[in-house]
Amino acid sequence: MLKDLIEVISRHRLGLKNTNADVLGEAYEYLLRKFAEGQGQSAGEFLTPSEVGWLIAEIIDPEPYTKIYDPTCGSGRLLTKPRLVFNRKHPGEESKAPRLFGQELNPTTFALA
Repeated sequence: MLKDLIEVISRHRLGLKNTNADVLGEAYEYLLRKFAEGQGQSAGEFLTPSEVGWLIAEIIDPEPYTKIYDPTCGSGRLLTKPRLVFNRKHPGEESKAPRLFGQELNPTTFALA
């Protein structure tokens, strides 16, 4: 079975150049959604839908050296999207990237952020 699994995986490119920069965040979001569904709750009670996060990030359209604050940051997924938008719109200017700040009541969730 392991041999078959390795053969299936080897058909696909799995390097960082072959995926988007936030693949771990997307996997985390997927697992949170599945956890919420397993508990009989809406995933919206745990996280902001990804499409809404991207829309907010585009509206914010962060400029160099700005500060972004989320008073209820949860795991930080929503907070990081403006930074990803900045990186896309300002390639090579990582040193000018917005500074991200957040707070969260739940210490475990904050540790994830």
